[in-house]
Amino acid sequence: MATYEGDFSLKYQETLNTIYARLDRLGDLPVFSATVNQIRQISSASDTDAMSLALAIMKDPNLTTKLLRLANSSQYNRTGGKVTAISRAVVLIGFERIRNLCMTLKLIESFEDKDPETGIENLLVAAVLNAATARDLAISAGVEDVEETYICGLLFSLGEIVVAYTLPEIYKEMLTLRRMRKLSWMSIQQQALGGEFVSIGRDLIQSWGFSKRVVSSIRLGEPPEGLSRQELLNQQIVSGCHQLFEQIYQRSPQLTGEEYTEQLVSLAELTRLPPEKLEETVNHSVRQLCDHIEQYGLSHKSLIPPVSASGNETLDEMTRKVAFYIHARQEQKRHHQKQDDIFVAEQHKRLSEYNRQQLIYLEKMSDLMTGHAPTTEILTTCVEGIEASSSLERVVFCLSMEGGKKVGC
Repeated sequence: MATYEGDFSLKYQETLNTIYARLDRLGDLPVFSATVNQIRQISSASDTDAMSLALAIMKDPNLTTKLLRLANSSQYNRTGGKVTAISRAVVLIGFERIRNLCMTLKLIESFEDKDPETGIENLLVAAVLNAATARDLAISAGVEDVEETYICGLLFSLGEIVVAYTLPEIYKEMLTLRRMRKLSWMSIQQQALGGEFVSIGRDLIQSWGFSKRVVSSIRLGEPPEGLSRQELLNQQIVSGCHQLFEQIYQRSPQLTGEEYTEQLVSLAELTRLPPEKLEETVNHSVRQLCDHIEQYGLSHKSLIPPVSASGNETLDEMTRKVAFYIHARQEQKRHHQKQDDIFVAEQHKRLSEYNRQQLIYLEKMSDLMTGHAPTTEILTTCVEGIEASSSLERVVFCLSMEGGKKVGC
């Protein structure tokens, strides 16, 4: 048995070494760039102000653009006034949430899906969804720092994301084994990597300088002794949300569906919410992400869960609700896009007709002036031309002499 565990330990270290080597070869990830590190430091300082944080963010034009889009979304901008300055967005959204939005956007930018077969975009959607839901549940559980819970939720799947990104061939083989349904997902991770995704993520996060409280929260199963209340709640909430979504999105094929009810009850006790209210919170988190997912640079397709019978009515009902809402929103968006396209086409058609009328009346006026027509006739034709080649409903010509005396109109 010791040799067996030793083999896994050695394989796990080899996996980590390969990941680090490939990350070095791929270059610095945007999520851990100097700009993001500076944003983290500034937003955590007690004496910082909105302008200092705004100046740090504006060093990254791409991040600035994406943040302003989110700041103007209905999720963050309740006033309706357009936000055009990052400093205003910082005040509107808050320092901690701005920092976490920066982390989210740069995480997505870091792991662009270069190999569609690895499904990295699905993993990124799962990470953002896990973070948003964990934060919502943390509020009900009385967590002191809900934004820290968000970061824990966001980084919980980092190990799997990094494996898919740096070891795509191995990861695709793992997905093939999972589809065969002969081994559990945990067993596949142990055999292929020598350890679990959460362990890889925890090691990476620790090496990248995240706090002990965040590092200790990235784990499944029973938490170790000696954790603070915040660390314990973070670990239970983010791992619980992760397992709920694993079943909603059918990423754990060996599970029967009963685990969903058990996890729901466990989270309900933790957050002091009735199970049906907890499901509403989960559903609300999915809807919020659905409404703004494109502003994160992700697609709706990755947010749609597969709809099939799991044997658990509660789970199946949740899956149907989520899938229906996302499909309905997509259809609504397509309808609005079609209406916008029709409007734009009509505008182009109208503009083309205006341009044609302008040419006709310019030719008429040229003929009148060449033929020495009366001035009044030329002016009348000019007024008619303006009315015919513009969207103005009424056109009036007035002539005034020096001193403001009106001569005619």
